[in-house]
Amino acid sequence: MRKAVTIAWSEFSTALTSKAFLIGILLVPGIMTGTIFFQRTVGQRIDREDRAFAVIDQTNQIYPVISLAAEAWNAKQGGQDGQPQTGPRFRPSEVKLDGKSIEQVRLELSERVSRKEIFAFVEIPAAATAAGDQKATIRYHSDHPSYNTLPGWLDTVVNAGIAAQKLSAAGVDVSLLKALQVKVPFDRLGLLQRQGDGQVREAEVVDRVKTLAIPAVLMIMMFMVIMSSASPLLNSVMEEKMTRISEVLLGSVTPFELMLGKLLGSLMVSVTLALVYLAVGFIAASYWGYGSAISPMIVGWFILYLMTAILMFGAAFMAIGAACTDLKDAQGMMTPVMMMFMLPMFVWTVVLQAPDSFFSTVISLVPICTPMLMLLRMTLQPGPPLWQVGLSIVLTVGTAMLFVWAAGKVFRTGILMQGKSATLGEMLRWVRA
Repeated sequence: MRKAVTIAWSEFSTALTSKAFLIGILLVPGIMTGTIFFQRTVGQRIDREDRAFAVIDQTNQIYPVISLAAEAWNAKQGGQDGQPQTGPRFRPSEVKLDGKSIEQVRLELSERVSRKEIFAFVEIPAAATAAGDQKATIRYHSDHPSYNTLPGWLDTVVNAGIAAQKLSAAGVDVSLLKALQVKVPFDRLGLLQRQGDGQVREAEVVDRVKTLAIPAVLMIMMFMVIMSSASPLLNSVMEEKMTRISEVLLGSVTPFELMLGKLLGSLMVSVTLALVYLAVGFIAASYWGYGSAISPMIVGWFILYLMTAILMFGAAFMAIGAACTDLKDAQGMMTPVMMMFMLPMFVWTVVLQAPDSFFSTVISLVPICTPMLMLLRMTLQPGPPLWQVGLSIVLTVGTAMLFVWAAGKVFRTGILMQGKSATLGEMLRWVRA
């Protein structure tokens, strides 16, 4: 065991001083810092241009509604009396046909859009306000198909104006209808709690970011750490095998000690990465006011489940690397392992929506899925029962030890085999031997 620890420390110190590790450990903090800076910068440099557009109102009823709505919209965007402008201002203008054909007016307005005189134009057909006409279509023309603010606003305003005209024509009091349609606010709250001193703590408003986004981010963070720590073990073992470095090392240690040392070294690297990422994540969460969502207990479970995942998948990758002498063969064998590893990413949204369902319970107790999915369930209220958490630990640790034992038997035989990659059947026979 002492030799395995020596190898583990050597692997860890080598990784710790490598450029790739330093780049990787700085990448996520850099991305998070850059994202915050980008959001603040973009928030100060949002779309503030005036959007002039023409309106062909063949109903002769909707343009006044658009004009009044544009004035109300522009007032909300600020930019007056020293206030910062928060969005674009809309500048509508009405275009009459004046005896011209609709096709000719469309062409003229299209040319104006091309010359940047106006941003877009919208056409409202005369039949739009007819109660029985279901084929009338509002036509919006622009050379900026990806811009959604103006067309989205026009869709809402024009349809509201058309609906008001139809209701008025039918003798319905529009103001009364609006009053009847006002929604009653709907708040989502937690539960009231009786404290130790007998006082009752009021229920808190449910925060969707705290209850859904942060658990998802923690699970994805674990996925990233496992990917960056476990999968490189395959290339490391294959490189040492093909360059015969492993044969030199096996003169001083047993194959299992060599495998265990490299696996423990990868475990130490992954824990270091996780602690750095969690620290940066906590700083980012605190910046946005969600620092309380990352508790020490969650950090502890994160590290524990991460260690079991590294032992499982790291051992599997090392066994494949030891059994193969060609990268193409190794990639073929890696596919089923990667599919198992990716399984939680295929179902995590289902677990997120119903963490207490039968499916979520069963899939989170499958050892290869437990590290990510059980952690996800634990960060969601009300959380899994204690017996499920305990059972998941027993199953995951037991499976990790089984993976390490089986990988050790494959590693012992495959690390010295040259010239031919082992098949899956041969690897199974090595395990049973």
